[in-house]
Amino acid sequence: VIVTPSGSDATLVAIDRQSGEVNWKTKVPQNEEAGYASMIIGSFSGMKQYISFLGSGLAGIDPSNGTVIWESNTIKGNSQTTPVSHDGYIYHSAGRVGGSLIKLEQTSNKVTTREIFSGTKAPKAMGGYVLLSDHVYGSGGQTMMCMNFKTGEIVWEERALNGSNICYADGLFYLHGQNGDLALAEANPKGYREISRFTPTGQAD
Repeated sequence: VIVTPSGSDATLVAIDRQSGEVNWKTKVPQNEEAGYASMIIGSFSGMKQYISFLGSGLAGIDPSNGTVIWESNTIKGNSQTTPVSHDGYIYHSAGRVGGSLIKLEQTSNKVTTREIFSGTKAPKAMGGYVLLSDHVYGSGGQTMMCMNFKTGEIVWEERALNGSNICYADGLFYLHGQNGDLALAEANPKGYREISRFTPTGQAD
């Protein structure tokens, strides 16, 4: 079990799920504070790693011993949304800051990061986002949007539910809007295509 207590001594800790014993703990030098985003598992150059979006940026951690493989501080603060990773690229965002795509690169015996793009107009709100093929779908705050994963180009944008939480299954998006509505929409890079929508009864004022 991997947890993020944060602090100068143990930013991340690996705990044996059977005994509760600490397997390792590690300090992330430039990024000691915890964030709100969930950790993900990724890989680069055949190496598995934990990717943690902490209070001041991203960090890649060796699962076997907690060694910090790399750090990136292109996005700092309000780290609520879980990053998405594919083919050595990692997209992450923070509410009022914006979104950023970084690329992991192998330099001799060291892994470094390079920012591909960053901007305030991007999927970045608390409802999260979904990576499908070459596109990231999510809320930019007041709108739903589709963004090209590797260029940052906004392919389409729709006010729809004034932004929403997003889940994906069977080619469809299940959306829970900030206005309380629930909607079903196609997962389509050509545009926002809503199939149905309803307002649940008994909602609080």
